[in-house]
Amino acid sequence: MRCRVLLLVSVVVMAVVWGLSSCEKMIVDEESSSSTEQNEVKGNLILKISVAGVTPMETTRAEEADLSKFFTTLNLVVFKNGERVKNMVTQKVSDKNFGTLGMQLEPGTYQVIVVAHSSDGNPDVSLSQVKFANADGFSDTFYSINEIEVKEETKQHFIELTRVTSLLRFIINDEIPAEVNSIEFRLTGGSGAFEVTTGYGCVRSTQDSKFIIDHTQKAPHIFDLYTILWKEMKNDGLSLYVAARKADGKSLIKELDIKGIKVVRNAITEVSGNFFTDSPGGDDTGGGDNTGGDDTGGGTTEPEDSISTAFKVTVLTEWADTLRMKY
Repeated sequence: MRCRVLLLVSVVVMAVVWGLSSCEKMIVDEESSSSTEQNEVKGNLILKISVAGVTPMETTRAEEADLSKFFTTLNLVVFKNGERVKNMVTQKVSDKNFGTLGMQLEPGTYQVIVVAHSSDGNPDVSLSQVKFANADGFSDTFYSINEIEVKEETKQHFIELTRVTSLLRFIINDEIPAEVNSIEFRLTGGSGAFEVTTGYGCVRSTQDSKFIIDHTQKAPHIFDLYTILWKEMKNDGLSLYVAARKADGKSLIKELDIKGIKVVRNAITEVSGNFFTDSPGGDDTGGGDNTGGDDTGGGTTEPEDSISTAFKVTVLTEWADTLRMKY
């Protein structure tokens, strides 16, 4: 009799354990399904962004994170017959779907503008220009404008985001004194806005940047300044004023004014030297081939007989050239 009771108890315990394990498995499946639905971007205009060399339709979450190396914000603006049809769609790098933009539109022909950047605020976007505010800062910036025929089912296009910025890289080769709290830059001759049709600067602006010094870092100290090139500024060059200040923000320790800095769109100009001492400046290897950086804005190529539920967007991130000078 005692054996029968023990056998019955064992059967009941096994049944309870099996039931609990089955319930746990079902809960995991439900969570996975819910997560997938939350990550889905809907609409008949869907843009999948990737850096050059990564196939957008095959991109994994890990690969999408690589976009943050180049920009942290994506803006999508759509126009029809010269008028904006909906509010700007904005994605931040912290968003779950960063790299995939979606919008539901009535079938028709639209002008689609995509801007990728890392400024603190979104630019003003129209069909004529894209303008960033000085207070939001200027960053590496990519864009495209394309006329797209939107239907109930989306035809696949290949959209290319191209860089509109030039990078002025200021390098201090000597050590920064402990009393220096910040280094300020004022760049003139560039632009904080660009024409949508050409990608060249269209509003003359003075760009101010301030960097707080981390004294745990050793030389060389690198400061990256982005600007948008005017066509007529190719030969005249930019002007750069540099000031090292104490913690009060007013007391000046050292200043420098440089004229005629040559920049090229989609190219890096390195300006290096010893800022706080009288030692010789950085290496001057001369300018490179400037034609590589003078590209033309975004373009569109449509593969024939290709049907999909998404547009493919590739971002060209390679700098075309590096120019070097010393101060």
